Amino acid sequence: MNRETIIVLAQETIFHLPNENCWDFALRTVEQMQHFAKLVADAERERIIAANPPEIKRVKAHIKALEGAAANRSME
Repeated sequence: MNRETIIVLAQETIFHLPNENCWDFALRTVEQMQHFAKLVADAERERIIAANPPEIKRVKAHIKALEGAAANRSME
C-alpha cells in the first residue's frame, strides 16, 4: 500500500464521520481510528486476494473440505 492510498483512506475516514473538517487529517477518536483501520485492512485484503487468486481458490477449497468432514463427523 502506498502513501497516496493511505491518504485517500484517511480522507474517507474524515468524510465518513459527521462534523469533521475535511482538511483536518488527525484521527482523534477511537471510532475514527477503528474506521481507518478497517479501511486499511479491507484494502490490503482485496490487494492480497487480487494478487493470489489460485492460492485463495485452493485455500477456500481446503476449508470447504474440512467443513464437510466436520459435518460428516458430527452426524456419526
